[in-house]
Amino acid sequence: MGNTRSKVLPAPSEPVTEQVQPVYANSEPVPSFADAGPHWHGWQPVKHFFVFGASYCSIGIIGRPRPSDELPLGTAWPGTTYAERGAPNWVGHLVARGSPDHVTGVPLTFCYAVGGARVDNVRRQIRQLFLGEEESIDPVQPAGQKPDFAPWTADDSLCSTWVGINDLAFGADPEENIARLLEAHTKLYDAGLRNFMFVNAPPLHRFPKYASRKRETATSPEERWNAVLARKVAEWKHDGREDASVFLYSAYDTFSRVFDNPPAYGFQDTKGMFVDHLHPSSAMHKIIAHDIAELLDGAVHAPV
Repeated sequence: MGNTRSKVLPAPSEPVTEQVQPVYANSEPVPSFADAGPHWHGWQPVKHFFVFGASYCSIGIIGRPRPSDELPLGTAWPGTTYAERGAPNWVGHLVARGSPDHVTGVPLTFCYAVGGARVDNVRRQIRQLFLGEEESIDPVQPAGQKPDFAPWTADDSLCSTWVGINDLAFGADPEENIARLLEAHTKLYDAGLRNFMFVNAPPLHRFPKYASRKRETATSPEERWNAVLARKVAEWKHDGREDASVFLYSAYDTFSRVFDNPPAYGFQDTKGMFVDHLHPSSAMHKIIAHDIAELLDGAVHAPV
């Protein structure tokens, strides 16, 4: 594993066929990037994994999770996901490191994600459920307060946030909503967390739910969201948080590559990528987890 302070990871070289759906005229690649700080040592050493988001991340836990060495997801692996029944999403695939036989011990995964969540709901996940800033009837102590079952440190923890798809469905303004999202992440930083992964929006205009809709603008809403997200998370780090690690995983890039050539990723056609009109199949989630692991393990802060 090479050491680097800042690394942009290009898409793996894959044979490309003609795109199955036309893309927007001004579409450009939306790459992942990593800006690692001194508290990041790669994915493998992570002991505490905090997940905020919506249906793509949900494992069926409502409220405050309390994982253990025996149940590192806080529930029986792979939890209840929006993929096929009994099948893991990217969270389960990532924690399992490629094999369910490995789902013991670390990382302890605290998943707050719920289906349908938008930015304001993720703010609640962070402030009420994780940090305990607001009253809650949940008897489990907030993990953000470092209870005995969650003795996280800046060096052994990672926060992941994937939100935006539901916001886009309601015509949310990217500038305003991402600013509000980062306000909540400032709370996480102030609590002592230092490693943050953000996930952008996939190419929704190619999804079954939206592919038949008329395209009226040159740039898709998700592309605008992603451009604002990339800019704002970089600004957020460099606004007095130089010791933070910021990763932007491009779901847009991963989905685009698979859409362009499904057989190269084990699918007969694009239908295998989904379980319905919007939610990815477990096989697609496995590709997502693989790409996330490459991003996280490919960027380690170079010692001074």
